[in-house]
Amino acid sequence: MFNSKIVKQINEYRIEILSALTAILGIVLVINSHNIQSAFLSYVLFASSIFIFSFRRQYHKSWIRTVILFMLLTLLGLGISFVFAFIHNSNIFRFAFALILYSVFITILFISYLYLYVLRERYYVHKYKKWEEESKRAAAEYLARENAKKEASKKWWEEDDIQRPFIRAQEELNLARKEVIESGKFVPEAIELFNQAQIEMMDRNYAKALTLARDARMLMKEGKN
Repeated sequence: MFNSKIVKQINEYRIEILSALTAILGIVLVINSHNIQSAFLSYVLFASSIFIFSFRRQYHKSWIRTVILFMLLTLLGLGISFVFAFIHNSNIFRFAFALILYSVFITILFISYLYLYVLRERYYVHKYKKWEEESKRAAAEYLARENAKKEASKKWWEEDDIQRPFIRAQEELNLARKEVIESGKFVPEAIELFNQAQIEMMDRNYAKALTLARDARMLMKEGKN
């Protein structure tokens, strides 16, 4: 069980372990280098291993910081390489030539980084603009839907306000008609009010028709009693 845990941990962090071993090897090779080429290549090996380790940890968060770390490690490695090369080889001309190559390499690396940074900024600006346009379009669609709901609700309430008095007046007329039929008595005032209520209904004076129908029904009840 203990061995399985160790194997599991090694398998999980195999990239980090490999990077660390490669970095140690790179440092040993730098120390034992006798010329600038071998020292530089050795330290690039070290820097690359750290780059892999950092990329493994940060690739989903900030790959620009990983590139900067790699550049700094490479700069440091080249500096150490020059020191070891100058110690082992005092030829100033070869050292100057190596320094020129070093400057060209760093310039290319820096320009590459700037290009990557510009590309990254353009990508995020484009992404932000696209997101902003989509947000505005979504907000406009939402407002249009809400306004349509409000208009529909307003129209429904207006129609309901028109229909409600009509329905109530019609119910009162039906009740008054029922009273007339069931009473079997002739109440002239009630009949007259009932007829007026029907006329008001046809003229769409629903409130007045409701009042007349209610009065007609009350008169029919009184006449019935």
